[in-house]
Amino acid sequence: MPKSIAKVTEQFAQLERHYQPTHDHMRKVERMVEQRYDGLIDVPYEVRIFRSSTSANIVSGFRNQIRTHEPTVNFTPFGLGKPALRHGTLMQRWGYAMLKRERENSDMDPNLQLALDLISRGAACKKIIVDVDQMMLKAPNSNRGLAMREWEAKGMKNWPFVSRAVDPLAIFIAPGQDKPPQMLIEKQIRYAGEISRRYPSWIDPHQGKKTWNPARPVVWLEYWTPDEYTVEADGELVFEKDNPTMMKGVEGIVPYIFDWAGLGRHHVDGDPRHMGVTLLSEILGELEEEVRLKTAISVQTQMHVFPPILTVEDPKKVAKQFGVGPGKVIRHLPNHPPEYMQYPPPNENMYRFLDAIQQNILRVAGSALRGGRDAGVQFGVLQAQLIGQELTTIAPIRATLDRMGTQTLNMMARLMKSYDISMAIEGSAEPAVETGRVTGKDFSHFNFDVTFEAVDPAENDRMLLVGEALRRAGDISRHTFHKKYAKHVVEDPDFEAVLIYAERVLEQAIEQGVLLGVVLDDDVLNQLANEAVDTAASAAGFAAEQQNTDVSGEARSRAQELEAISGRPGSSTIPRETAEQGMENSRG
Repeated sequence: MPKSIAKVTEQFAQLERHYQPTHDHMRKVERMVEQRYDGLIDVPYEVRIFRSSTSANIVSGFRNQIRTHEPTVNFTPFGLGKPALRHGTLMQRWGYAMLKRERENSDMDPNLQLALDLISRGAACKKIIVDVDQMMLKAPNSNRGLAMREWEAKGMKNWPFVSRAVDPLAIFIAPGQDKPPQMLIEKQIRYAGEISRRYPSWIDPHQGKKTWNPARPVVWLEYWTPDEYTVEADGELVFEKDNPTMMKGVEGIVPYIFDWAGLGRHHVDGDPRHMGVTLLSEILGELEEEVRLKTAISVQTQMHVFPPILTVEDPKKVAKQFGVGPGKVIRHLPNHPPEYMQYPPPNENMYRFLDAIQQNILRVAGSALRGGRDAGVQFGVLQAQLIGQELTTIAPIRATLDRMGTQTLNMMARLMKSYDISMAIEGSAEPAVETGRVTGKDFSHFNFDVTFEAVDPAENDRMLLVGEALRRAGDISRHTFHKKYAKHVVEDPDFEAVLIYAERVLEQAIEQGVLLGVVLDDDVLNQLANEAVDTAASAAGFAAEQQNTDVSGEARSRAQELEAISGRPGSSTIPRETAEQGMENSRG
């Protein structure tokens, strides 16, 4: 454990030198995106740089192709029995609830900020710690009663975590492949007055002076290992203690999730600058030259339209006399008309060079800059195919974001277990799903999986078409189609299957004359529909229990009857040939 602040300061200085080239590149990209060109692009004196928005448009365009507000959470249960499946369902609901509350309790969606950092920084980091002040007491022993209802009402909005995205420029991890990292230093900028108020034991080296300023920026360093947590501010110790996640003899965790965007590579020299590659890294030269060319064209156009005046008199007097707009009358001395400098019009080759540069930029970031529907593309399906091809540009970033989302839930689950946190999670609109209660003992293993989607609706349409083609061909089941290709439409594939079975049972009963739907009132129909749902649910539960057993002859017979009702295997729609024949008969 670092007993002296000198050790923390020394390690920070070493890591800062190690990551210096990587951070310099990140800052250069940041300046291009934020249009801060001073000192980055050289121009002559008094020339105003043209502030191109190309870099910002690329970053915004790619960020808009990623959405984080509708994640998909899966949990792999430990076994196939009923208790394991019920536990898996509870964990899945808990995962959805945590990601939802994370968004609701943050000024900015942390996962969306991660996507932005992966695009513009080439890396991203998230910090998750427990807010002990927000931890709830244990649930009452009785499952019913006013006390339990009050506990559940409070637990539905409880958020015992602090989750935020951290700028990768503020993170210094020990080099290596450990995830979570085994040693990390976070650099923050805080203020002297805030630190003195919250940590009275901290000695501000400037506090004894008459000019002490409570708004003075202070460098705050947090040093984390699985066993240690030390904080210093301006070289003075704030506190030094054990890692708070270390409970009951179990090794603690460094509560950070750090990952690279996946656009770089592992280099033989081990320098992290080869990993911190952004979407702008490959075209950074073109982006800088585009700014220079647009600046030159802008200046040349202004000089051609508004040329300077040559004079031997006082420039201010001449400017007042000749600095007028079109149509104004100017008086000048006899034989002394104003003399303007002659500037050529903008060179055509400059525009050709600019066009070549922009073509190179479009090859990398065309999908982010063009927007809308491409010329010649009349149908949304074709546009979706183009989008699907161009989204491969950010495929590594999306994979990294999914990985960080998965690590988020797994880390929260570990913290739930370490602190033995209790909370309530949302049920659903269906009466069969009650409000869930989760405690630290429920987390026996950490098998969460999180994925985020492409934002463009055309991409979702493309996924539906691909999945429907596979389903009609009999290559995938309806459950797989709902879970994989229609997950943005179907929230719960299992419950959707129950509804489909219920509708078929009801339709079959009506067709066989058992029910006369035209004379039944709404109450009777609703009652029958509910009974059909219960029957279908029981059948679905029986099928789930028997999925690993041999199929009997009676079961095969039932399956054939269902196939006769629903059509050939892999399709629930009327065959095209049958539909066309029916249309011909109706016309005849």
